[in-house]
Amino acid sequence: MSDTLVSHRVIVLWFVWIFGGALWGVLSQGWDVISATYFAVGALATGGLEGPALNAAGTIPDASAIFVGVYCLTGIPIFAMALGGFANVLIERHISAREKRALCKPITEDEFEFASQLVVNDGKIDLAEFVVLELYRLGKLDPPPLLD
Repeated sequence: MSDTLVSHRVIVLWFVWIFGGALWGVLSQGWDVISATYFAVGALATGGLEGPALNAAGTIPDASAIFVGVYCLTGIPIFAMALGGFANVLIERHISAREKRALCKPITEDEFEFASQLVVNDGKIDLAEFVVLELYRLGKLDPPPLLD
């Protein structure tokens, strides 16, 4: 399964989780949709900004406490994975385009001189030298040391 598909599934799961938390807030707590959604997102993003209703004794009912605990315990990792997946989707094209520009850019004279001296100083670039040069141009290798 591709990483993009997994990212999309996690984002969909996160939206479903938010919807479930908001639905619980509307049905169980009697909140309006905005307050329930505020709870559903806030509980996962900041550890909670809207708390469940207290009973007549001034405590949180057991069922509400269990729901909120399970909701946060499982929802916070889903939230983190969804944000990571969303960021991945956003930057994936940017990274690909940057690498394509680096690979399609003509080799400069300095790069040719450097690469042609990596293995054998023959004024030509063989396959190994070309691979090292392209990895360097992509930023996958540290800058080359100065050759003597």
